[in-house]
Amino acid sequence: MSLLAAVLLAAGPGGAASGATAPAISIGVAPSKLQANLHPGQLYKTDLDIYNKGNGPVVLDVFLQDYTISTDSAVAFKPAGSLAQSAAPWSSLSNRVLHMPGQSHRRVVLTVKVPNDAAIGTHTLAVVFRSRQVKSNGNVEYRPAVASLMAAGAWAMVRLPEDYFNRPEGASEAFRARHPAARAAVLALKNVVGVLLLIAGLVMALPLVPGPG
Repeated sequence: MSLLAAVLLAAGPGGAASGATAPAISIGVAPSKLQANLHPGQLYKTDLDIYNKGNGPVVLDVFLQDYTISTDSAVAFKPAGSLAQSAAPWSSLSNRVLHMPGQSHRRVVLTVKVPNDAAIGTHTLAVVFRSRQVKSNGNVEYRPAVASLMAAGAWAMVRLPEDYFNRPEGASEAFRARHPAARAAVLALKNVVGVLLLIAGLVMALPLVPGPG
C-alpha cells in the first residue's frame, strides 16, 4: 500500500502501533509521508486528502502526535510535543473532526508556523485520523486509524541587503561611507599601481632582462 496504516489502541491517542496483524480498514490519507525544507519565520501550509473507501459513514478525530521509527521500521506514536524535535507546537489543523459519508474524500490543511528562533535540524510530526467506531478482531478492540508522517528540515537563511547585487565588487560599508572625492582618489591610485605593475611584468618578460629574484 502507498499509505501508512496505523492501528491505534482504543486506550487513547498516546499508544504505539500494535504488533499484531492489523485488520483491514477503509480509511486512508495521502500523502502518507511529507518532507519539507523550512526556515525560521516561515509559514508553511499543505493539504492532506482523507478518503473513506467503505460504503458506510465514518466519523474521524483529527489530531497531532509525535512519532519515532525503530531500526526495524516500526512506528511508535507519542503525545504531541513530547519529543525534543517535535514540530507539533508550531502546527495547527483546519479540522479536528471529519464526518465522512461512504466513498467520499475530505481535505484537511496542515499549517506550520516556524518560530524565528527555531532550532536548526530535522523536526517531525504525525497527523492522525482515527475513527470513533470501536471494532474488534476477536482478541483486541481497536479504532481504525491512519497517519501522515512529516519530517521537516529547518535551515538558517542569511538575509542579504536589498542592494547587495548592485554594489561594486569588493565594496565595503566603510569604503562606501567615505567622501566621493576620497573614494575617487583611492580608486585612481589603485589603477595607477596596477598599470605600473603590469608594465614591470612586461619588461621582466623581455629577453636578457633579469626577472624577479
